[in-house]
Amino acid sequence: MYVERLKKDFKILNHNFFISHGGIHGLCEETGEEIKENSFEAIKLSILNDIPFECDIRNTKDSIPVLSHDNNILLDDGSEIKISKYKYQELVEIMKDKAPVLLEDVLKENNGRVPCLIDAKEANFLLYSQYRKNLAKILNYYAKIGEVALQSFNPIFMLVMRSHLKNILTLQLICRAQTVLSVFKAPKSLASIYEKIVSFVCFIARTDAINMENHSDKKWKFSTRVFHSDEFFNTVEEIFDTLNRGSDKAQYFLVKIVHELTRKPVLAFTIRSDEDFNAIEGNLISNYIVDFSHLGVNGYIEKIKKFKV
Repeated sequence: MYVERLKKDFKILNHNFFISHGGIHGLCEETGEEIKENSFEAIKLSILNDIPFECDIRNTKDSIPVLSHDNNILLDDGSEIKISKYKYQELVEIMKDKAPVLLEDVLKENNGRVPCLIDAKEANFLLYSQYRKNLAKILNYYAKIGEVALQSFNPIFMLVMRSHLKNILTLQLICRAQTVLSVFKAPKSLASIYEKIVSFVCFIARTDAINMENHSDKKWKFSTRVFHSDEFFNTVEEIFDTLNRGSDKAQYFLVKIVHELTRKPVLAFTIRSDEDFNAIEGNLISNYIVDFSHLGVNGYIEKIKKFKV
């Protein structure tokens, strides 16, 4: 059964919905410059082309949410600084116009034009902090203007944030065992343990939905499939038949277990080639987060618009 907040019509849960990963980034053919993911330029390009975006956030020393996937930032002189060790104005003084953009500025630029998905990379397990309060204030204010969703790998973070958010979709991020093996170079025994505790993590978070992420490929061409609770069991057999691969069977079997234990909608991440997008779509309720930055900015936009047709 859906929790109460899922009665709202979230566009992110719609069929055939495409979201840019970190905004539209890659080589800009017109200027010859590289537009970086999570930059103001990448997000603005996504908005101007009517493409929803996903972005990553970190917290500064003074508890301000800024866009960045990593806490460590490489400076022009080759040295590194940690975002969490500096106040935002200090980052601006050090990095000038290359300082990470404020989440608040990105949402202000969007102004409700496209849905956005915020991936909080916060790793602090303290239950309450000024950063969480600041983030909740920003998101709750924006939710009156446009659609925004929040996700994180940290179940304690999501548990606390969920209690402070209104009209905002919350998602618990998890990764399948294969990711633990391939990305984190973990032994098979650890991956097996990880699979067993996944549903417990989701239970702790008590989020509205679950994102299962698979990073077995460094090309970063991946998709997200959304399964609504009442449709999940009707589609899982079709998925098994369509994706007849051992790793896929293991992944979707785990998704099915998580769903059975939590009774929540599941967003299942998996990496596919372009052709597979069409092969699996069928009658499934599907949603994709995609990254085609290797095609350049124009190619990225054209590819998403092609799939949206």
